[in-house]
Amino acid sequence: MPLVKNKGGDLTDVDNYQAIALSNVETKVLKTIILQKFTETAECDMYQFGFKKGHSILAFVLVLLNGLLNFINVKTAVYTLVNGVITHQKQQISKK
Repeated sequence: MPLVKNKGGDLTDVDNYQAIALSNVETKVLKTIILQKFTETAECDMYQFGFKKGHSILAFVLVLLNGLLNFINVKTAVYTLVNGVITHQKQQISKK
């Protein structure tokens, strides 16, 4: 069903009309059911944020900070381990 954009304009001009779609109630109900079933069964990555219900940007920031803290802890652990090995080797060399 076409809708006139400008009623004072030329009614014979095709560009003066805007198309609209009229869906019946059955189609709207079917679309709603399909959308609900799809969103319930759709698998998303657990780190998908912004477009998933209950996953805000705040959740993303918390996950990011947690990852950074884990990285810093691993980096510190590796540094401590390497430093310990170097210290042990220096002590072994000084004993000789």
